[in-house]
Amino acid sequence: KRVVSLVAALSGIEGLIHLTMTTNGSLLAPLAGDLKEAGLGSINISLDSLSRIRFARITRSDHWHEVMYGITQALSAGLAVKINVVAVSDLSREEVLNFCALARGYPVEVRFLEFMPLCGSGWNNELRLPMQKLKRWVMEALPLREGARGDDVAETYTVEGFEGRIGFIASISSPFCGRCSRLRLTSTGGLRPCLFSDLETDLKTPLRSCASDDELAALIRRAAWGKPKGHEEFLGRMRDGDLPKIRLLGG
Repeated sequence: KRVVSLVAALSGIEGLIHLTMTTNGSLLAPLAGDLKEAGLGSINISLDSLSRIRFARITRSDHWHEVMYGITQALSAGLAVKINVVAVSDLSREEVLNFCALARGYPVEVRFLEFMPLCGSGWNNELRLPMQKLKRWVMEALPLREGARGDDVAETYTVEGFEGRIGFIASISSPFCGRCSRLRLTSTGGLRPCLFSDLETDLKTPLRSCASDDELAALIRRAAWGKPKGHEEFLGRMRDGDLPKIRLLGG
């Protein structure tokens, strides 16, 4: 509720460089223009399938048309659009290439994300489509030209004649923890050093207790030092159905 006013408040923060949003897109279409006007710069839209039938099976909803319309409205509003596609085992080569074709005619970045164990009991390693296999399908069909990655989580490529770009995020098979500078603030006021981490620094309580800026900065620095060093053992452990404990920079 009141997401447009929230975006407007956030966009007014001094020093904020970029403001983006991640959404399933089902309610996006009527809000896209207002979000852009409020200060939103870009939007990540999850799209599980280009097939309405497969989309309904994965999401257990019938909002495929709403999501597709939301994408077009976001583009019309002038938002930078990234389309997130989770790579699961029944994602076919044909559909992968059809997703890539979206970047041919539209200025979108189509990003294929490796299936990650963030779904509790929904995690099953057999559902994971290896990113190298998916990437090989694309490279066999399209002349990819690698762009500068920097500290971006995605390997991003351009294709001559395409308006958009294609990206790959292989969080499990090719972890990029050493380059990641992200912290996650949860909706309940906890600061996490990583999506995979159970470590959480409570910022809500000191904020509500009128803690000083210096005290809050110290808490944020402590959370940053808890940033994961990596999860190299993840692949071996997840085959046994056990998620690894993440090693920390602090030792």
